[in-house]
Amino acid sequence: MSQVKIITDAEAREIFGAEDAEFFPVRKVNAAGMRVINNWVVAIANEPSKQIRAAWFADAEKSANDAAEGESIIVEMPARMTRTHCPECLRMEQEHFDWSVIVRAEKAA
Repeated sequence: MSQVKIITDAEAREIFGAEDAEFFPVRKVNAAGMRVINNWVVAIANEPSKQIRAAWFADAEKSANDAAEGESIIVEMPARMTRTHCPECLRMEQEHFDWSVIVRAEKAA
């Protein structure tokens, strides 16, 4: 059985450098990131109550995982969804994400 474990930046770098890594770390939106995204959606979206927050969190995680170290993490809301009818972008910080990795249950203890 496997489970997800939150790890530090240093631990993530160590795993990326290991030749025998079973799983590589991925970025997951943390509580601070969820608040930032939620506030952005409420402020920008044409119909905030119709927005599926989990989809925005997933989009942010994809952007974070695609970004190279030091690169900006950008989430874009299409024009058809915004109050301004123009695309809107949210620039997120590394601090809005945690590293997570899948570990086998016997290694997690």
